[in-house]
Amino acid sequence: ALYGCNELCGRPGTAAQLEEWSKVLGSDATFFMSQGTAYCTGRGEILEPMAPLEAPPSSLYIVKPEVGLSTPAVFKALASSEWANGGVDTRSTMDPKALLGMHVDPSDTSIEKYVNDLEPPAFQCLPDLKALKERLLGYGFDAVMMSGSGTSLFCTGEPNVEGWPEVVTEDASLPWPVRVFKTSFLNRPADSWYEAAGAGEVTKVATTKPEASTKEAPKKKVAPKKKGGSKKKKKPKKK
Repeated sequence: ALYGCNELCGRPGTAAQLEEWSKVLGSDATFFMSQGTAYCTGRGEILEPMAPLEAPPSSLYIVKPEVGLSTPAVFKALASSEWANGGVDTRSTMDPKALLGMHVDPSDTSIEKYVNDLEPPAFQCLPDLKALKERLLGYGFDAVMMSGSGTSLFCTGEPNVEGWPEVVTEDASLPWPVRVFKTSFLNRPADSWYEAAGAGEVTKVATTKPEASTKEAPKKKVAPKKKGGSKKKKKPKKK
Protein backbone atom coordinates (compact mmCIF):
# COMPACT_ATOMS: atom_id res chain seq x y z
CA ALA A 1 0.00 0.00 0.00
CA LEU A 2 2.84 2.40 0.86
CA TYR A 3 4.64 1.67 -2.41
CA GLY A 4 1.40 1.96 -4.41
CA CYS A 5 0.44 5.30 -2.84
CA ASN A 6 3.88 6.66 -3.67
CA GLU A 7 3.51 5.52 -7.30
CA LEU A 8 0.04 7.05 -7.66
CA CYS A 9 1.28 10.36 -6.26
CA GLY A 10 4.15 10.61 -8.77
CA ARG A 11 6.87 9.11 -6.56
CA PRO A 12 7.39 11.99 -4.11
CA GLY A 13 9.20 9.63 -1.73
CA THR A 14 12.61 8.15 -2.45
CA ALA A 15 13.41 4.47 -1.91
CA ALA A 16 15.31 5.43 1.26
CA GLN A 17 12.34 7.42 2.56
CA LEU A 18 9.91 4.57 1.86
CA GLU A 19 12.17 2.24 3.80
CA GLU A 20 12.27 4.69 6.72
CA TRP A 21 8.49 5.29 6.72
CA SER A 22 7.77 1.56 6.60
CA LYS A 23 9.43 1.08 10.00
CA VAL A 24 6.41 2.55 11.78
CA LEU A 25 4.04 0.11 10.02
CA GLY A 26 5.45 -3.06 11.57
CA SER A 27 8.51 -5.22 12.00
CA ASP A 28 8.01 -7.07 8.72
CA ALA A 29 7.00 -4.15 6.48
CA THR A 30 10.52 -2.82 5.94
CA PHE A 31 11.75 -6.06 4.36
CA PHE A 32 9.38 -5.55 1.42
CA MET A 33 11.10 -2.26 0.68
CA SER A 34 14.20 -4.32 -0.13
CA GLN A 35 14.59 -5.94 -3.54
CA GLY A 36 13.74 -9.37 -2.18
CA THR A 37 16.92 -10.53 -0.47
CA ALA A 38 18.27 -8.84 2.65
CA TYR A 39 19.94 -9.50 5.99
CA CYS A 40 17.62 -8.08 8.66
CA THR A 41 18.55 -7.17 12.23
CA GLY A 42 16.98 -5.25 15.10
CA ARG A 43 13.32 -6.22 15.12
CA GLY A 44 13.54 -6.77 11.36
CA GLU A 45 13.59 -3.13 10.31
CA ILE A 46 17.36 -2.73 9.79
CA LEU A 47 18.17 -3.93 6.28
CA GLU A 48 21.43 -4.96 4.67
CA PRO A 49 20.72 -5.59 0.96
CA MET A 50 21.95 -8.91 -0.41
CA ALA A 51 22.33 -10.35 -3.89
CA PRO A 52 19.63 -12.90 -4.87
CA LEU A 53 20.38 -16.47 -3.82
CA GLU A 54 22.24 -18.35 -6.54
CA ALA A 55 20.47 -21.61 -5.78
CA PRO A 56 17.23 -21.06 -3.84
CA PRO A 57 15.15 -24.14 -2.98
CA SER A 58 13.48 -25.51 -6.09
CA SER A 59 10.14 -25.81 -4.30
CA LEU A 60 8.70 -24.01 -1.32
CA TYR A 61 5.43 -24.79 0.47
CA ILE A 62 3.72 -22.81 3.21
CA VAL A 63 1.66 -25.01 5.53
CA LYS A 64 -0.82 -22.94 7.57
CA PRO A 65 -2.87 -24.53 10.35
CA GLU A 66 -6.11 -22.66 11.00
CA VAL A 67 -5.06 -21.84 14.55
CA GLY A 68 -3.24 -18.84 15.99
CA LEU A 69 -0.55 -18.32 18.60
CA SER A 70 -0.11 -15.31 20.85
CA THR A 71 3.25 -13.72 20.04
CA PRO A 72 3.62 -12.32 23.60
CA ALA A 73 2.93 -15.81 24.97
CA VAL A 74 5.67 -17.30 22.77
CA PHE A 75 8.21 -14.69 23.87
CA LYS A 76 7.17 -15.18 27.49
CA ALA A 77 7.84 -18.91 27.12
CA LEU A 78 11.22 -18.12 25.54
CA ALA A 79 12.19 -15.93 28.50
CA SER A 80 10.79 -18.25 31.18
CA SER A 81 13.06 -20.05 33.63
CA GLU A 82 12.42 -23.35 31.85
CA TRP A 83 14.05 -22.03 28.67
CA ALA A 84 16.48 -19.28 29.64
CA ASN A 85 17.22 -18.79 33.35
CA GLY A 86 19.24 -21.79 34.38
CA GLY A 87 16.99 -24.24 32.58
CA VAL A 88 17.16 -25.70 29.10
CA ASP A 89 18.21 -22.82 26.85
CA THR A 90 17.28 -23.83 23.32
CA ARG A 91 18.47 -20.63 21.66
CA SER A 92 21.02 -21.09 18.91
CA THR A 93 24.61 -20.15 19.69
CA MET A 94 25.59 -19.91 16.02
CA ASP A 95 26.76 -16.57 14.64
CA PRO A 96 23.94 -15.15 12.46
CA LYS A 97 26.53 -14.04 9.90
CA ALA A 98 27.79 -17.61 9.69
CA LEU A 99 24.24 -18.84 9.10
CA LEU A 100 23.87 -16.19 6.42
CA GLY A 101 27.00 -17.48 4.71
CA MET A 102 25.53 -21.00 4.69
CA HIS A 103 22.38 -19.76 2.95
CA VAL A 104 24.35 -17.77 0.37
CA ASP A 105 26.65 -20.70 -0.43
CA PRO A 106 24.90 -22.65 -3.24
CA SER A 107 26.79 -25.84 -2.36
CA ASP A 108 25.54 -25.89 1.26
CA THR A 109 22.47 -28.13 1.48
CA SER A 110 22.56 -28.77 5.24
CA ILE A 111 19.40 -28.28 7.26
CA GLU A 112 21.41 -26.79 10.15
CA LYS A 113 21.27 -23.41 8.43
CA TYR A 114 17.55 -23.18 9.23
CA VAL A 115 17.27 -21.72 12.75
CA ASN A 116 14.30 -20.23 14.57
CA ASP A 117 14.72 -19.60 18.30
CA LEU A 118 10.96 -19.10 18.67
CA GLU A 119 10.14 -22.62 17.53
CA PRO A 120 10.75 -24.53 20.83
CA PRO A 121 8.70 -22.12 22.99
CA ALA A 122 5.95 -22.06 20.34
CA PHE A 123 5.83 -25.85 20.45
CA GLN A 124 5.62 -25.62 24.23
CA CYS A 125 2.53 -23.41 23.83
CA LEU A 126 1.03 -25.60 21.09
CA PRO A 127 2.35 -29.19 21.16
CA ASP A 128 0.16 -30.23 18.22
CA LEU A 129 2.16 -27.85 16.02
CA LYS A 130 5.33 -29.78 16.84
CA ALA A 131 3.54 -33.01 15.90
CA LEU A 132 2.59 -31.48 12.55
CA LYS A 133 6.21 -30.49 11.85
CA GLU A 134 7.43 -34.01 12.64
CA ARG A 135 4.79 -35.40 10.34
CA LEU A 136 5.90 -33.11 7.50
CA LEU A 137 9.53 -34.11 8.03
CA GLY A 138 8.42 -37.71 7.61
CA TYR A 139 7.11 -36.85 4.15
CA GLY A 140 10.66 -36.35 2.89
CA PHE A 141 10.98 -32.57 2.58
CA ASP A 142 14.52 -31.19 2.54
CA ALA A 143 13.73 -28.96 5.52
CA VAL A 144 10.71 -27.98 7.62
CA MET A 145 10.78 -24.96 9.92
CA MET A 146 8.28 -22.74 11.68
CA SER A 147 8.01 -19.19 10.36
CA GLY A 148 8.35 -16.36 12.87
CA SER A 149 6.34 -16.95 16.04
CA GLY A 150 3.98 -19.35 14.24
CA THR A 151 1.84 -20.94 13.31
CA SER A 152 2.89 -21.22 9.65
CA LEU A 153 5.48 -23.84 8.70
CA PHE A 154 7.54 -23.72 5.51
CA CYS A 155 8.80 -26.80 3.69
CA THR A 156 11.57 -26.83 1.09
CA GLY A 157 11.89 -29.39 -1.68
CA GLU A 158 9.30 -31.91 -2.81
CA PRO A 159 7.69 -34.59 -0.60
CA ASN A 160 7.89 -38.29 -1.41
CA VAL A 161 4.42 -39.07 -0.07
CA GLU A 162 1.48 -39.87 -2.34
CA GLY A 163 -1.54 -37.57 -2.33
CA TRP A 164 0.24 -34.37 -1.34
CA PRO A 165 -1.14 -31.98 -0.12
CA GLU A 166 -4.49 -33.71 0.45
CA VAL A 167 -2.82 -35.97 3.05
CA VAL A 168 -2.94 -32.97 5.40
CA THR A 169 -5.58 -30.66 3.94
CA GLU A 170 -8.23 -33.40 3.97
CA ASP A 171 -7.17 -35.19 7.17
CA ALA A 172 -10.06 -34.92 9.62
CA SER A 173 -7.92 -36.37 12.43
CA LEU A 174 -5.90 -33.16 12.73
CA PRO A 175 -7.01 -30.84 15.56
CA TRP A 176 -7.63 -27.99 13.10
CA PRO A 177 -7.97 -27.50 9.32
CA VAL A 178 -4.68 -27.04 7.44
CA ARG A 179 -4.10 -25.05 4.25
CA VAL A 180 -1.11 -25.51 1.91
CA PHE A 181 0.27 -22.89 -0.49
CA LYS A 182 2.97 -23.54 -3.09
CA THR A 183 5.15 -20.48 -3.57
CA SER A 184 8.61 -19.41 -4.74
CA PHE A 185 11.36 -16.88 -4.09
CA LEU A 186 10.98 -13.47 -5.73
CA ASN A 187 13.19 -10.47 -6.30
CA ARG A 188 12.29 -7.17 -7.92
CA PRO A 189 14.00 -4.41 -9.89
CA ALA A 190 14.66 -1.21 -7.97
CA ASP A 191 12.05 0.74 -9.96
CA SER A 192 9.11 -1.69 -9.82
CA TRP A 193 7.19 -3.92 -7.43
CA TYR A 194 7.30 -7.70 -7.07
CA GLU A 195 5.69 -9.61 -9.91
CA ALA A 196 4.89 -13.30 -9.75
CA ALA A 197 6.02 -15.55 -12.57
CA GLY A 198 3.28 -15.78 -15.17
CA ALA A 199 1.55 -12.67 -13.86
CA GLY A 200 -1.27 -11.57 -16.10
CA GLU A 201 -2.33 -15.06 -17.05
CA VAL A 202 -5.94 -15.77 -16.16
CA THR A 203 -6.96 -19.19 -14.95
CA LYS A 204 -10.52 -19.93 -15.96
CA VAL A 205 -12.56 -21.77 -13.37
CA ALA A 206 -15.44 -23.87 -14.65
CA THR A 207 -18.66 -23.18 -12.85
CA THR A 208 -21.91 -25.10 -13.07
CA LYS A 209 -24.98 -22.98 -13.31
CA PRO A 210 -28.19 -24.33 -11.80
CA GLU A 211 -30.57 -25.64 -14.44
CA ALA A 212 -33.49 -23.39 -15.18
CA SER A 213 -36.75 -24.70 -13.77
CA THR A 214 -39.32 -25.86 -16.34
CA LYS A 215 -42.17 -24.98 -14.01
CA GLU A 216 -43.78 -21.63 -14.59
CA ALA A 217 -43.89 -19.28 -11.69
CA PRO A 218 -47.37 -19.08 -10.19
CA LYS A 219 -49.26 -16.07 -11.48
CA LYS A 220 -50.62 -13.60 -9.02
CA LYS A 221 -54.39 -13.47 -8.89
CA VAL A 222 -55.79 -10.03 -9.40
CA ALA A 223 -59.26 -9.32 -8.14
CA PRO A 224 -61.55 -7.99 -10.89
CA LYS A 225 -62.47 -4.35 -10.65
CA LYS A 226 -66.07 -3.45 -10.13
CA LYS A 227 -67.78 -1.52 -12.87
CA GLY A 228 -67.92 2.12 -12.14
CA GLY A 229 -65.28 1.77 -9.55
CA SER A 230 -65.77 2.43 -5.90
CA LYS A 231 -66.62 5.89 -4.72
CA LYS A 232 -65.83 7.11 -1.26
CA LYS A 233 -68.54 8.91 0.60
CA LYS A 234 -67.70 12.48 1.40
CA LYS A 235 -68.10 13.54 5.00
CA PRO A 236 -70.23 16.67 5.49
CA LYS A 237 -68.21 19.72 6.37
CA LYS A 238 -68.94 21.41 9.65
CA LYS A 239 -69.82 25.04 9.48
